[in-house]
Amino acid sequence: MFGVIELTVRKMKEPAFTMMLCIGILLGYMVAGIDPLAEDQAGNGLLSQILASSKGYPLMTSSFFGIGIALIMAVFTGATEIPRDIDTGMIMLVISKPISKTEYLIGKYLGVFLLCAILFAATELTIFITHFILAGELYPIGVMLKQFYLLLALLPLTALTVAISSFLGDVSAMIIVVVYLIFSLAVSAIPIFVALLPKSMSSGIEAYLLVFYYFFPNFIYYFQNSQLIGIVPFSLLLYSLSITVILLAIAALRLKNRDLI
Repeated sequence: MFGVIELTVRKMKEPAFTMMLCIGILLGYMVAGIDPLAEDQAGNGLLSQILASSKGYPLMTSSFFGIGIALIMAVFTGATEIPRDIDTGMIMLVISKPISKTEYLIGKYLGVFLLCAILFAATELTIFITHFILAGELYPIGVMLKQFYLLLALLPLTALTVAISSFLGDVSAMIIVVVYLIFSLAVSAIPIFVALLPKSMSSGIEAYLLVFYYFFPNFIYYFQNSQLIGIVPFSLLLYSLSITVILLAIAALRLKNRDLI
């Protein structure tokens, strides 16, 4: 399994990863001066209702760019690794070694996650360093650590791309992943939408909407304020790991029953 992880992480040496890394660093430099999201929460708009929560450290608006560039890496790498190994016959060479298909899948998942995490970390560190150079001071340590909680969102995101790629080809998997993520972000706002409706309307449609809502992960959870240690971070970790395990279990079942020749 560690050999599969190493083979995947070796993509850091490819020009495509270097280009993505440069784009991430450039984005980090360009958005370093954007204010944290907490300063936008004083209003009564929909954004404030989504992000308002108990006292805690806020996400910086610039972190959206960091998670965005990591998501692009997850889609383009996670959705293509397994299909290309199947097309080239590499997967048959790998599983001929003393390694199961499940271990191969986990190795691919962890390798892709590491690539995304490195890209995200490089973007965030660029934001912190640029802010220090321009403002002459660092962000509070709690705020900086809070940004890396977005790595929890990458756990199910990466698992989703790898799981879908075990069913489809590389291009088809990328398209389905993007469409599914768009639906997930839209559906995540259903409870807020229902809360804004009059009681006479919401009581009739709430049950139907919430049934649909539970078919998609809620990524809004990751963008709310929270303390660094406590029930909220623990719940997010448990939520992320649960979705990740479910998706990887589905992918493992598919690989066991799929003709890889």
